[in-house]
Amino acid sequence: MTVKTMLLVQTEVLVVVAIIALFVWRYWYEPRQQTQQLMSAATEVQTPAVPVTPAPIVQPQPQAAQALSAPTRASKAAQPVVPVAKPALPSLVKNGGFAKGLEGWSYWKDGRALTNQIKVVHYDDKFRTTYVLRIENPGKKMLGVHQPVSLSSGAVYRLSAKVRSTATSDSSVIFGGRVALYLPPQPEQAIVWVTENTNWWARPLEFTNTVTGVGTVYVHMGYGNAASTGEFTEIRLEKVAGDQQ
Repeated sequence: MTVKTMLLVQTEVLVVVAIIALFVWRYWYEPRQQTQQLMSAATEVQTPAVPVTPAPIVQPQPQAAQALSAPTRASKAAQPVVPVAKPALPSLVKNGGFAKGLEGWSYWKDGRALTNQIKVVHYDDKFRTTYVLRIENPGKKMLGVHQPVSLSSGAVYRLSAKVRSTATSDSSVIFGGRVALYLPPQPEQAIVWVTENTNWWARPLEFTNTVTGVGTVYVHMGYGNAASTGEFTEIRLEKVAGDQQ
């Protein structure tokens, strides 16, 4: 056998061995490896989870509950005390809220002839029904009501009232509502609502009285020669400080 023939035979043998090795790898070894991997994965999935035992619930002791409630009691004690409103001082004006109509009042000036333009009506707001004195004054007259009150020299008084217009809230229009006290020879004490406003406007006036005697409280329209309709209520005259000797 020549060398060339021997080399050819060896080459053929090597090719056959390679083909056999490839066949073994492809159809026996590789499938075996895949089968083992699948079995391992299935084993991991089927492995049951280890149950976790929940921690026992610890009930609070009575002392702990008392300790927790202590700050609550302290916080309640620290709340600010709401001051109690002082009772209103008595008013020297009788029937200043007109709940009894015009009892205690008399017509004043042009009101004596125009009584149909002065009347007590109901005013309903969100919380209560209020009685108000309505004075209609389209003719720019000086008309209203008045009543006498007794005053002491040297005492401090507060005159107050709530007033509104029924016409408009235009502040450029003169309203001319007025509440005043006159006890001569001292000057008149007066509160004037000059401009129109349909909202209730409460105004007070404090003064020191210098004459002992009987004065007059006036409630009227027409101040400044104005034509309008006004409503008045809660006419009050309170003595806020005693006589000063």
